[in-house]
Amino acid sequence: MSDTQKLPSLEEAKTILSECHLVINKDRAFGDAEYYWELPDGDRKLIAEGYYGGGDANVHFLNGSINFKDDQARELRDSYSTKSVIYNDSSGE
Repeated sequence: MSDTQKLPSLEEAKTILSECHLVINKDRAFGDAEYYWELPDGDRKLIAEGYYGGGDANVHFLNGSINFKDDQARELRDSYSTKSVIYNDSSGE
């Protein structure tokens, strides 16, 4: 990335993600969740991934240039246009 290329701000990231379909993979046994923001077109191109659990929160945009952690990542959790929730409950069995 060149020195002149500007990274998106938190507000710009919210705008990008608010146009995406969000897939949440929750594990109720461990209390964590993986978030996947996809473009809402037919290809469902993955834009960003997030992890929330054990006090950790992070969102990584797949272009590799944008990462948000902790409070900023928590703010992005509610940015989406539509969502699906999948339960991946681990019980250790």
